[in-house]
Amino acid sequence: MDFNSILESYKTSLFRWTDYQTQADQVEYAIVLIGNILVSTIIGMVVGIVAIPFVVLSAVTGVPLMFLFLPFVILAVLVVGLFLFLAQLAVSVRRLNDMGQSCWWVVLLVLPPTSMIFAIVILFIPGKDGTNIFAPK
Repeated sequence: MDFNSILESYKTSLFRWTDYQTQADQVEYAIVLIGNILVSTIIGMVVGIVAIPFVVLSAVTGVPLMFLFLPFVILAVLVVGLFLFLAQLAVSVRRLNDMGQSCWWVVLLVLPPTSMIFAIVILFIPGKDGTNIFAPK
């Protein structure tokens, strides 16, 4: 797979955030998992870099400029974070469908002690061939 096809696959998977009925193979799940980690990291770095001038100006002038900047950043990060979470949740349910497992296992994805372990485990378990009781292939 070349870079453009990976980006296209990531974009397609993100916009299927309401699809909980079909199946997702290991490649699709890996692309979304790694893509969401990269996007979250980049957003965190950009917010940190953009916040530096506000923090410095607040310290120099004594005027709390951070309060002008902070509400918009919090709102933007929450909206993007919620979208990425729902996309990860959907692809995890589709991955569980592919493995022939109940979608209730995705509850482990939202529990902090088990989330990364669960995400890595379902990445490496192979899916079932053909249609199963949870979703069509």
